Formats: sequence, C-alpha cells, structure tokens
Amino acid sequence: MTPHILKKLDSDIASLRSRVQAMFALALQQLEDSVILFEKCHREKGLAVAELEPRLHELQFAIDRECANMIALRQPNAGDLRIAIASMRIASAIEAVGNAALEIAGAGERIHKSGRKPLSESEELVGQYGAVQQMLVAARDACQKLDAGALSVIARTRLEQSRESSALIERLGARLEAEAGRARVLAEEIEIARCLNRIAALALAIALQVHYMARGEDRRHQPLEELLDEVAGA
Repeated sequence: MTPHILKKLDSDIASLRSRVQAMFALALQQLEDSVILFEKCHREKGLAVAELEPRLHELQFAIDRECANMIALRQPNAGDLRIAIASMRIASAIEAVGNAALEIAGAGERIHKSGRKPLSESEELVGQYGAVQQMLVAARDACQKLDAGALSVIARTRLEQSRESSALIERLGARLEAEAGRARVLAEEIEIARCLNRIAALALAIALQVHYMARGEDRRHQPLEELLDEVAGA
C-alpha cells in the first residue's frame, strides 16, 4: 500500500473515531435531559432531547458513508476493517440510545402533563439512570482509548444492573395491578425502567464492539455470566 493511501486511511479512521465520540456526546446529553424532565418536571428538556435527534442521525449517516468509502477505496487491512465494521455497529447502538432517551422524555412528559407526580420508585429510577449513565460513559471512554479491558468492568456492571432493573420492573408491575388509580403513572415508570435497561444493554454492546476492534474476538450473543468469566480470566 502506498504512503499516500496509508495517510488517507489514517485520516479516515481519525474522522470515524471523532464522529463516534460526537455521537456519544449527543446521546449522553439526550439521556441526561430526559431524566431531568422526568425527575424535576423541567418540561423544556423534552424539546431539547428532540432537537438533538436529527444531529445524531446525521452523524450516523456520515459514519456509514465514511466506512463504505474507506472499505471501497482504501483497501484496509484486517485491523482497520474491524474498526470500520465496529464503528458502524457502535453508531447504530448510540442512535438506539438516543431513541430510548426520547421514549423516556415522552413518558416523563405524559406523567407531568397528567398532573401526577412520579411515585416513590422515581428515586430508584434515577438511581438506575446513574448506573446506566456510568456504563455509557465507560463505553465511550473505552471506544476513545480502544480499551478492550473495559469489557470486564462494563459486563460486571451490566449483570448487577440487569438484576436490579428486573426487580424494579417486577415491583412496579405488582403495584400496577394493586393500584388502579395510579395505573397511568406506573405504566410510564415501567416504560422508563425498560428504556434504561435497554440503554444498559446497548452500552454493553458497544463495549463488545470495542473488544472486537482491539482483539478481533466477536463475543456477541455469549451468555453474560460466561462472558464475564472468560474476559475476567483473560
């Protein structure tokens, strides 16, 4: 490969990584704003979440185009090809985080529009947000540093968060059956809990792609406990 093509390939990869980080920044802002709306009834945050969505889509489209062009024109080696493939998968996962944040904002808006305050579980939902946000930030940092070792930490956090989320959703479901007068708010809180759980799963998916970029090991669809045992022992 000529020095000119190598230089262009390095430039393409740097651009890809920069756009991925920009997507992370937007999705994290959307998530933060959506939870502020739910927790504190700052309803102007709903508009802020929606306004960031087109920018997120633009970045995802740009990443897809850059990856396609890089593969077609630069003849990347195996390592650089993994970066291109994983970057597209990560961009798709981040875009899904933005979609989940929009759903959280919508649920929070409906709760406050109905004149009902969030119930006692709102504190636990905000706690879930904290854990999910930390996972997403860890995934962002791992992507920036190409840190395959972060998968172990994120997988361990995901395992604990998943258990807590399942217990919370079960409690909310029990209250939904017992407290018919609060059914609307409870249903919205269940939706928020499910969205946060989905974002946690996406953070793990991103970490798996970073691991793939760095080590060439595709561990998607591996049971979480098995994955954690193998990665921790590596």
